[in-house]
Amino acid sequence: MSNFNHSLPTASRSWLGFFRMIGRSRRAFVTVLVCLAALLVAWQQIEVDTLRAAVMRMSVVPTAIAFAMLTAGALISSLRLRSIAADVGAGLTVRDAIIAMSLGQVAGALSVQFFGQIAARSAFLAPRGFTLPANVAIAIYERFVAVTVCASLAIAGAWVLFGHIVLDLDSGGRQFLHIVFGVTAAALSGAIFGWGRRTLLFLKPLWNRRMLKAVSRIAVLTLAIQATTATAYVVIAHSLAPEINLFQLVAASLVVMFAASLPISFAGWGIREISAIFALNAIGVPTPAALLTAVLVGILALLATAVLGAAAAATPQRIGRDEHALTLSETPPLDFAALLAWVIPVAAATAIFFQIHIPTGRGQLNVNLADPLAILGGAVFAWTLASGRYRYPWRLSHLAWHAGLATAVILAAFAYGWISFGWTEWAFFNKLVGWFILLCYFGCGALIVGAAQTQGLMTLLRTFVASGAAIVLFDLIGAGVKLIDPDYLLTQGHIQIVGFAQNRNAFSFQLLLLMAATIVAFRGTAIFVLLTIIGLGIYFSGSRAGFGGLIVIAGTLVCFLRMPRSVVVKSIIVAAGSICAAAVAAKMIAMSVSGADAFQPWSFNNDYDANVRWQSLSDGLAMFLQSPLVGAGLGAFMNANGGTLQIHSTPIWLLAETGLIGLIIFATPAIRLFVASWREGRADPIAAMTVSVLLAFALMSSVHEMMYQRVLWLLLGAAAVRTVIAAPPPAADGH
Repeated sequence: MSNFNHSLPTASRSWLGFFRMIGRSRRAFVTVLVCLAALLVAWQQIEVDTLRAAVMRMSVVPTAIAFAMLTAGALISSLRLRSIAADVGAGLTVRDAIIAMSLGQVAGALSVQFFGQIAARSAFLAPRGFTLPANVAIAIYERFVAVTVCASLAIAGAWVLFGHIVLDLDSGGRQFLHIVFGVTAAALSGAIFGWGRRTLLFLKPLWNRRMLKAVSRIAVLTLAIQATTATAYVVIAHSLAPEINLFQLVAASLVVMFAASLPISFAGWGIREISAIFALNAIGVPTPAALLTAVLVGILALLATAVLGAAAAATPQRIGRDEHALTLSETPPLDFAALLAWVIPVAAATAIFFQIHIPTGRGQLNVNLADPLAILGGAVFAWTLASGRYRYPWRLSHLAWHAGLATAVILAAFAYGWISFGWTEWAFFNKLVGWFILLCYFGCGALIVGAAQTQGLMTLLRTFVASGAAIVLFDLIGAGVKLIDPDYLLTQGHIQIVGFAQNRNAFSFQLLLLMAATIVAFRGTAIFVLLTIIGLGIYFSGSRAGFGGLIVIAGTLVCFLRMPRSVVVKSIIVAAGSICAAAVAAKMIAMSVSGADAFQPWSFNNDYDANVRWQSLSDGLAMFLQSPLVGAGLGAFMNANGGTLQIHSTPIWLLAETGLIGLIIFATPAIRLFVASWREGRADPIAAMTVSVLLAFALMSSVHEMMYQRVLWLLLGAAAVRTVIAAPPPAADGH
């Protein structure tokens, strides 16, 4: 139990502050929209009179049975929480487990489910010796097993309902498969070349019969929870539609339960109702009955959880503590802070390449697969920093002051804009909330270095490079397949790869940072192979700024790390040869296909109107001149242009919306870090990498807005913690 005694005296206030921050996050807004939209769609499927008739047919007995089953499910959930806590070496009384479960479910229903659950549990369990890392680890363990079981049941239910499962390639299926294969390639590459060996060595002493027994026990409890919930669905639905086969009702309920468990709504509201309409309609349940079934289950589940929690809270606390704990081995309990400090940043380094754009009213919401990981990593970093668990010897003095001033600028600019021209979603979510997400990425990168020093840094960088290179190779292979497809040659003008960044300039920026990290993370032939892949990726992305940055960063790395010129020359020769071979092959195929004579295998032609781009820079400077000191406020430019145009330059955007004061506050730490790293570059590879990262940012941000690229902050966070890596030996070719 020694691992659980590091909580701060003000832990409850800290957890509640964390909960408020998450509750205001971009995901909360998206989930509200999802819930409301789904409920609206569900409501439009029925008529009020038919719904009233369904309500009148509902009797007390099935409602009571459903409530009893959901109460039993909530009690089993509490026992599952207690069992998981015991598995990781933490004693938890039944009373505390029930209260923690209840608070977590209620908080999840009022906010983003996963984060709200963690925050509420932490607030309650912190005085009982449970640290934030312990609660995060328990929640991840619980959620992983639950999702696995629930998804398996849902697949079985869908198979029963529809007889087979079909993926329509023409209706989003192709894109879905592209993402699945891309994530798989990145994860496998990161595991093989980055974190895999160390993780296997870590898990080897834990993966034994006792651990298998513990996981099996949690899976069985999860199955019992699913059974009680499915019973509640079946009882209510059968009372409203008694002619429907019970076996089919069970199958449909499993599908609805999985949909409601997805983390895209508040406690499943909206998603539960619309999925119930479609799934239950498929087996003949009338739409009003299906909707009423879903609504009743949602209300009764929340009520059962609240009643059970209130009853437990009213029960007198037992004297002493339940010290019963089933540990996975005879060794001391797991160090959760150290475990999460490894797992979260490494997972984020793989997921960070996958960007999704979601339209929201007056702009687009940028959602990254690594965002939830970064939020958790940032929270654990803040906990370790406040508790003194890890030391963070920063390369840059007064870093906290720089971060505080930058945050103050963003807050002040948003408040000024709100007062001046009103609320803008783009400013709030993409810039204000997005800034706090970036700070989480910075903390996530620093976390693994603070916990494991050089080993942690090298593992993070190797995972990052291996995952990114796999995505480039994956896209290059896909481009090669397109080049030999006559139909594609007839319908498309050129080939362009963007990875999963949704934007070729953002993708090129990712690759420039990959290049900077490659020289530190790998040695020998691996550098040549990786530089060749990265160079091809930048060229075929068609980003002119990226191609210019490629030349500058390659030269910088040669000068600072004394990388052999022969490696650079070989990479250029192989890349150029590959490009020429692709060009010849494409031309030959194009010549054989009528109408494809003008096909180009790649293009540096800007698919975005250059006049519009330059107009944004000109208008941004004009806005700056109108208010040179403090700017026009966050979101002013988008507001002035009807939410359709943003400034394509980070410095000009800062000048226009935060003024000269804002630009100076943001630029000062970057310049200081650049100068300090420049002085240490030849002796310290991490300093050389930092110089290259900042150079890449300076080059590309002059003509594109790059400050909110997450990969930048993850690497800067890792590089900002001082650690020692031996410089490579002098180049063999005499350079």
